Amino acid sequence: MKNLLSTVCQIANALVYTEGWNRSEAFKQAWKVAKLRQQMAKGFVSFAFVKVSGEMRKAEGTINPSFINYQAKGGRAKNPLQVPYFDKGKGVFRSFKAQNLAA
Repeated sequence: MKNLLSTVCQIANALVYTEGWNRSEAFKQAWKVAKLRQQMAKGFVSFAFVKVSGEMRKAEGTINPSFINYQAKGGRAKNPLQVPYFDKGKGVFRSFKAQNLAA
């Protein structure tokens, strides 16, 4: 639970300080993102987000290494607002911005 709360606070603070969101909305969005990441760690999950072009994209993805044939290289700084996932339909890694996750 401590890691989940820490993740939520990191995402919410990034939304407040870098994107200018108010605290209430930032924490609501941060909880959605954290719960999605938690579900993706268990298996494939369907979700939707708004692409940079404004188009709504539905995806099915995971971050569970047992579902994908990939060895992580590591050594990369993590941005709390970037949500990476393995796209089941495309068979490649993709990502979206936390603030673009649809309800």
